[in-house]
Amino acid sequence: MAKALGSFCRLLCLWVIFYPLASFFVCISLAGPIAAAEGDAFEEAFLYVMAVMTHTAIPLTSFAPTGGIGITIAVIVGVFQNALFMICIGLTAGPMVEPFLDFWINEGDKHIKGTHYKFLGFAFVFYPLASFFLAIFLGGILAAAEEWEYKQGLVMAIGELTAAPVSLPDSVPPGTVLGKIIGLLIGVVSTGFLGLMIAIGSVPLLGYSLTFTESPIAYASHHDSPIFRAIAWTVLNKEQIEVIKVNHVDRSGGSKSEVQPEAGISLPPLQTQDVSITSLPIESVRKAELDTGAKGDV
Repeated sequence: MAKALGSFCRLLCLWVIFYPLASFFVCISLAGPIAAAEGDAFEEAFLYVMAVMTHTAIPLTSFAPTGGIGITIAVIVGVFQNALFMICIGLTAGPMVEPFLDFWINEGDKHIKGTHYKFLGFAFVFYPLASFFLAIFLGGILAAAEEWEYKQGLVMAIGELTAAPVSLPDSVPPGTVLGKIIGLLIGVVSTGFLGLMIAIGSVPLLGYSLTFTESPIAYASHHDSPIFRAIAWTVLNKEQIEVIKVNHVDRSGGSKSEVQPEAGISLPPLQTQDVSITSLPIESVRKAELDTGAKGDV
């Protein structure tokens, strides 16, 4: 329980703090050039870039680049957005989601028996219900900020959480500053929610074995620059760090670390390979016998 709670807190920090901050820095860097290229206000370009970076489908601005330079910058924004989303998905689907996989795969169950049934329940029952209940809360906040009917905010929020571009016929974009801020927050929360659903649903379905001792995260935790080491140690939980300490491969000689794990933590046995004379080519064995016989004759 404690391990799952720690991973949940890391997930919140990743999607609610790191992802929006990284998106904000991209917006600060590229909103000015795209506004200058299009001859429009910085605020409108900022909302446009932020909506792209956070996958926000709620209409926050009517701004859209039409010139060659503006379109080029918009494509660059899309590249940054996809790269950031891939990084967060990778971190979520790897070390952060590992404590939650006990629900999917029992230890020693090599055939992942029953996982496909659990996936169907997760994808078609849990995910839509969680989206609906989250939309009830987020849609109400948006409707209150804009003084809309509740159903208008609810439909916009459920569309964000399910990646479905839906809205009521009489819907209008948020017009107040508070409404636009809440719209962006709904986009951020929806992106994090969707990323978490993809990670939890796809990793067990693929039967992926979460082995950290040979992963880039394990390598970064001991060999990379201090920045990457800090990121790796922030992502990994205590048990994963102890396993990596024992099993990671040194860059220089390939020897195993001598650090011992803490009490109560079981480690996978090291694999060894036996080499016998029967595994050698027949020609090598015969040559060795001839050489031995020649020496005996002398």
